[in-house]
Amino acid sequence: MPEAARAPRIASAPAPAPDAPARYAWVAPLVSTLLTVPAAVLALFFVGISQMACDGCGEPDQNRFDASFETAFAVFVYCLAAPAVLLVLSWLLPWQHRYAARRLVFALAAFFAVPFLYSLFLGLVDWPA
Repeated sequence: MPEAARAPRIASAPAPAPDAPARYAWVAPLVSTLLTVPAAVLALFFVGISQMACDGCGEPDQNRFDASFETAFAVFVYCLAAPAVLLVLSWLLPWQHRYAARRLVFALAAFFAVPFLYSLFLGLVDWPA
């Protein structure tokens, strides 16, 4: 093959050392915090007002709904600690390259835990027909 026909070789940058400080380690926790906290507040708001779904129910439906709502609300509120813990973990991991993937996973898990918990709440409540 002639010398002119070869593709030029592009020098790649050396991989950073695992213990080297990660320059943009704060991005994933920040974005996750800015999305997770409002999502959790909004979900808590909708969970709170969903109790009005059975305002006009009869006595048997009201009793079933109230019993299931109390359990589902307690599960939702207590499990909201999971996204909070995941956010704190994503912020507290050492700011080194070796923890970059773990930090991203914790940040994403914190955000996706909120819709999962909301869906769990919706599934636990015995909604009136």
